[in-house]
Parts: sequence; C-alpha cells; structure tokens
Amino acid sequence: MNNEIKYIPTKDAIIGYSDSKIAQSESNDCVVRAIASSFEMHYDEAHKFVAKKWFRGNREGTRNFVGGMRGMVRKGSLINGKSFTNLGDQHGHMKYDVKVKGEIVKRSMTTGTFIKKFPKGRYLVVVRGHAFSIIDGVVVGNTEDSKMKKRVILYSWEVK
Repeated sequence: MNNEIKYIPTKDAIIGYSDSKIAQSESNDCVVRAIASSFEMHYDEAHKFVAKKWFRGNREGTRNFVGGMRGMVRKGSLINGKSFTNLGDQHGHMKYDVKVKGEIVKRSMTTGTFIKKFPKGRYLVVVRGHAFSIIDGVVVGNTEDSKMKKRVILYSWEVK
C-alpha cells in the first residue's frame, strides 16, 4: 500500500524556479514557494512580494504570515490578480466531524484528510512551522510534505 500523497517537485511546479538565481541561494523560503505555486507567480515575483509584505529577509523564515493573510482576506486583497478565502472555523482552524462511539466529535484536519475533502482546487496550507500548496490533490512543497499524511493542517486558504 502506498502511503504517500501525490507530489510535484518545486522545480516543475513554480514558474521560473529552476532559472532563478535568487531561488538557488535561498533557504527557509516555504512561504515564498507556497505563494508562487498557489497564485501562479514567478518565483522572483513571489520572493519580492513576501519580502515587501512580511518584511522577510533573504534566507529567513516569514513571520506573522497567517495574521497577514487573514487581514488580506478581510480587506478583499488580491495576489497576482487572484482572490483567496479562509477555510476552517472563525479562527481559521481546520476541523471536521467524526462519529466516535455514536457521538460526533471534532478532529483536526490532516493533510490526507484535507486532500480527500478538497480533491480539486488550489490551496495554500500551513502546518506547524511550514507552508505549502495543494493543487488538485497534489502537494507542491518539500518531498516530506507528501509523506506526512497525518500532519495537522492549522490554516488554509482557497485560491480562486
């Protein structure tokens, strides 16, 4: 049985990634790659956007990404001409109902469950300390993201 989720390598999923001198020198750029793949942007454009919007320095993580995205949704902001909406409850948390011993309980959504529930569409998701995209049920991120089906999705946005 194959426990992995379908995966597409970053170099094949992000416009301009393979040719980008910036990408070749980067690390801790999961938010840049998630923005680029989710919003169909050139890597270098996404890099500039994230640096400006979240004051991200080269080879540094992106701070307050979730809060910034939630604020942009409230304002009706667009990224690369595309709109996006929060998924989950009023706090953005991804939960779903499961029947356990006759009672309905809320469970945290995992990557595997998310893909079953949302098999079509473009999504940017956040797990603990990391962000990646899920596009039509295929993970665009690190190779490990496709192997961790039980990783809890903390926040997600649908891109239209």
